[in-house]
Amino acid sequence: MQNSLRKISITILTLLTIALFGQAFAFATTASASSDNEYVLQAGAIETDLEIRTGKTMLSGVKVAQVPSTVANVTYDDLIEEEQYSFSEDTTVLTLKKEYLQTLENGTYYFTAQFLSGDYVAKVNIVTDNWVVRAAKGSVKENGNYVDVTLNHWGPDVTKAGRGFYSKPLDITKPIFIEIADFTQGEWIMFDLNKEQFSFEYFDQTNSTPGQVKLIYFPFNNVTGEGYRVQGWKGFEYTTGTISLSDRVNQYNSNVFEFFIGETKEDSYVKYNGVKISGFSTSVCREDFEGNTAYLGVMTAQSADAKFTTNKTVNSVVPIFDDQNRETTYKLKSNTDLIFKVANVVDNDLTIKYGDKTLVKGTDYTFENNTVVLKGSYLKTLSYTSELNFELSSGNTKSNVYFPTEVVASETVKIADGDSSIKYSKGADIEFNFVMGGEAFVGVVNANDDVALGAGDYTFENGKLVIKASAVSAWSNGSYKLYLETENSFIPFYVVHENFENGIKYTSGDSGAKVERTKVYVDGANGILLGDIIDFTTEQTWKINIASVGDYYHSGKSTGSADSYIEFKLYDFNTFDYVVLRIRANADPADSSMRFKTWIDFAIENAEGEVKSLALNINAKNATVGEHTFKFVTTENTLKMVFDDSYDLTLENMENFNFSMMQLFVNTTAGYSWTMQNAALDTTKLEEAVKNAEGKSAAAEILKEVNALSFTATQSQVDEYTAKLNAVKEEKRGCGGAVNAQSAIALILSLCAAGYVLIRKK
Repeated sequence: MQNSLRKISITILTLLTIALFGQAFAFATTASASSDNEYVLQAGAIETDLEIRTGKTMLSGVKVAQVPSTVANVTYDDLIEEEQYSFSEDTTVLTLKKEYLQTLENGTYYFTAQFLSGDYVAKVNIVTDNWVVRAAKGSVKENGNYVDVTLNHWGPDVTKAGRGFYSKPLDITKPIFIEIADFTQGEWIMFDLNKEQFSFEYFDQTNSTPGQVKLIYFPFNNVTGEGYRVQGWKGFEYTTGTISLSDRVNQYNSNVFEFFIGETKEDSYVKYNGVKISGFSTSVCREDFEGNTAYLGVMTAQSADAKFTTNKTVNSVVPIFDDQNRETTYKLKSNTDLIFKVANVVDNDLTIKYGDKTLVKGTDYTFENNTVVLKGSYLKTLSYTSELNFELSSGNTKSNVYFPTEVVASETVKIADGDSSIKYSKGADIEFNFVMGGEAFVGVVNANDDVALGAGDYTFENGKLVIKASAVSAWSNGSYKLYLETENSFIPFYVVHENFENGIKYTSGDSGAKVERTKVYVDGANGILLGDIIDFTTEQTWKINIASVGDYYHSGKSTGSADSYIEFKLYDFNTFDYVVLRIRANADPADSSMRFKTWIDFAIENAEGEVKSLALNINAKNATVGEHTFKFVTTENTLKMVFDDSYDLTLENMENFNFSMMQLFVNTTAGYSWTMQNAALDTTKLEEAVKNAEGKSAAAEILKEVNALSFTATQSQVDEYTAKLNAVKEEKRGCGGAVNAQSAIALILSLCAAGYVLIRKK
């Protein structure tokens, strides 16, 4: 009883003290505080304890909870006094230990201190430099001047649905620039401009949730062919459909959203790559926010994770390509200027770097009226690169601007007649012969790695280029595009550095595949690279006989493994991309309920397997098991594939592909067994000749050569070896008769001699 009275007396005294002195307690904290009980700590930079002045006495303990998707039923864990926290002597100051805070991942935490007069709750936000995505909801990974963001897709556990936010307040009296790059995976992301910094845990695309601006951004859809587009749910509303952005999309650079919140709704706008988006019903203005401050959140709610890249800093300096200055590639050594605009330059102070070199204003470039002109005289001095990458800096922000390069074709420099532009490394020096046409030799460039070969890696004299074996042996296995650089041009040539054995190299598996007598045999899970260069400028028709299949795909939705297929990948030396053809068994041939028996996919993919074209497909009535033909026909910029003369697919916009020389990779999953041959070849007579010649020693060397005939062998080669084997067969027949006669005579003479000896003995 006395103890209770003492507590009540102290509480009353405390309340009177607060009443007399008001909020006389100042913050003494290692973090910034956005309100009386809210703190922001930079992850990786927590060097001191966090002091929280509560203004209350009689603390009895501290509990903590990481914020869930709803504040209902929050579970708090007790902290350990002195190890994770402590109280001041008068118990008005709660100190959270730095050692404990350093263990917390990015996110929002509620710390509840218990008092007789009621709980005190402090909210502590652990943030990265700028962008925050809690581990349960996705990830943020630094990537130069940018961050790669992954947002988890919406699932049964809504607490793990993809959410993120930008940790710094944004001034809405100025335009807000958001730079988004490489949005290649996911159905959409939503930008949310909010009055409250940490509302990201609660907002979604509906109007009933927090947020004054809700804009959904859709990327290019590789399946449907729908381009980039937006939909507005609040502030800038367009909910009954989508607004296309396809004519404004940057191919090589980031896409830039510009949000402006005006004094009136009429003044507010959204721009995309420098051009105002029309069609919105605008209802947002500055009075919808407090203190002219907004906070940015992002979310996704879809069937697959969303992945995109964005600048570390919202409101960074950014390149802009508008109607006057559109994106472009750049022809090296062309001596032409490159022009683009720049937004968000601080005090007209812009720095441009290329690699380690800071460009000189007035000499290398000019900057006036927010427009940069990179001078052709400077650009001509640059070494070969597949992409010009310039870094822009202004204030304390940075971004990058990119220009993929093209090479200037030469009318005078070329591979000498009779020589090949592509050669295989076989452990010796590799020789190429060029006609120089009066142009001066500069050097040799490895285009795969964008580096010049060292002077010790090659020799060049009178048009003869020798790539030393010692240099090639240091390269990893693969196919290499190289350039002979002259003063005015780059001339491509190629080296294949692989360990082929019997016409193939295994890329996965180690048995069950071979090339023999022009046929490719694959049984089971194997990946191979054929030791042939295939020319698709002439019509190619492959005859494929499938003996067995793996799991069934059932119209694009697997009932077993979705990754059960035969895959053909055509590698292009010029773009480093692949044309990919996948054949899937869609149903058992005996299953009459399934209308379509074979599923075929056709697309262009990069080295990482990302689709760069429309993902085309066929639902064929043909049973997968059995014999099929695949015909390939090329034009200047298209590749058409025809299946069994009944179904066809065409890939477009392939003007940068070199169809004359492509490598063939083959991948087969478990359960498939098949053979393939050039349909134009007739090997019937050859197989008969092989059968008749097998076991005959005189034909052994020829049979080795016959068995080594590649997939790209010609009919004349087949006929030539058929004739050789047939000739060997006839020679053996004649020679064998002579031998037998001689043996018979020898036997008769021996018998006669033996008889003579017996007569003499008698």
